[in-house]
This record gives sequence, structure tokens and C-alpha cells, in this order.
Amino acid sequence: MIRILILGGGFGGIYTLKHLHKFYHQKQNIKLILIDKNNYFLFTPLLHEVATGAISFNNILEPLRETIKCCNIDFFDDEIIRINLKEKNIETKNLKLFYDYLVIALGSKTAYYNIPGASNFSFPLKTIDDALKIKNHIIDMFEKTSLNLKDIGKLLTFVIVGGGATGLELAGELADLIYKTFSKVYPRNLIDKTKIILIEKNKELIPQFSSELRKKL
Repeated sequence: MIRILILGGGFGGIYTLKHLHKFYHQKQNIKLILIDKNNYFLFTPLLHEVATGAISFNNILEPLRETIKCCNIDFFDDEIIRINLKEKNIETKNLKLFYDYLVIALGSKTAYYNIPGASNFSFPLKTIDDALKIKNHIIDMFEKTSLNLKDIGKLLTFVIVGGGATGLELAGELADLIYKTFSKVYPRNLIDKTKIILIEKNKELIPQFSSELRKKL
């Protein structure tokens, strides 16, 4: 039995699994094994909509067992502790698994580019918890301001760093949340004093897109 072990149930891991499954579905001597510390697949491109309350977090989650259900695929909801490339095995909190081929797709971390204070005074947006923290923070700032108007300029200034697709979409969704939804429940003077600042190091937004597409957007 040939064991192909895939670490990580994000886009990289899931699409690798689906691609391999097309080739090995009928192969009885191939076993595909997926390991992730979460039991769900997270559609990260819509995290900004969870952060602004446009959709529920349940709308961007899919159980991994539903995604990968097949006769020759195993899934383990477990946290990876150690990878031994020499002995060709991995250890989790509960298991030790040997493999013939290994795919490491454990995701990425937020890059702060050595900017002083960035990691301590900003919110990353990579997980459901991150999105909910941002959402709760926005609401909390409006509630605090309603009790103490002297800090209105400080508390109701929201800065988004990064003018790529996520940053741009987050800014737009945040504007809708504040100027359309919050305007119905909070005093007008709070809404009028709210600022949304988008920072991008390049001269144009969404620099990874072509100039023709940027103009259309």
C-alpha cells in the first residue's frame, strides 16, 4: 500500500487531494490521507464579509469529511507536532503515521515586514477567529464612542493596511456596514465622524491586477 500524506486542509491541501484523487480513485494500492487541526475547510476569500457582518461565518465553512468523502481517503482531525523527513513519518498529538509521499500545505502566516508595532497593534485576517475579532472590535468602538464623545476621532478611525483585493473589499464592506447599517442604529454625529483609511505602498490599488482590470474596478 502506497500512502500519500497531505498536511493541511486549506486550498493547497484540498486541491492537491482532489487532483490526486482523479488519478488514483480506482487504485486499490493507493491511500490518500489528509490531516488538519480543524475539521472544516475555510473559504478565506470571503473572510472580509464575515468581519463586517455581511455574511455568517457558517457560510464559508464546509466540513472536510463532506469535501473529501471517498473510499480511499482517510481524514484525521489532529494537530501536527513533528515531521521526520529522514524516517518518513509524522507525529500528531494522538498518532504516528508513516508515508511514502508527503505534501506539506500548512498555510502561511501574516507578514508584518518588520514594521515596528504592526503585530501588536493590528488585526490579521486569516481565520474565523480573526474575522470575528474585527467585527466585535468595530462594534465595540461605536459603543465606547457613544459613551464618550471626546474620543470620537480616535475610536472611529479605521485603518486598513494593504490595497490588494482583500484590503479593497474590506474597505468597501466596512463602508457599507457603517454608512448603511450602523446609520440606522447609531446617532448621525458618530457616523459623520467615522473615517476609513486604506494604505497601500504602491501608487495604485490592487497592483497585482493588470492596468486594464484596475481601471474597470
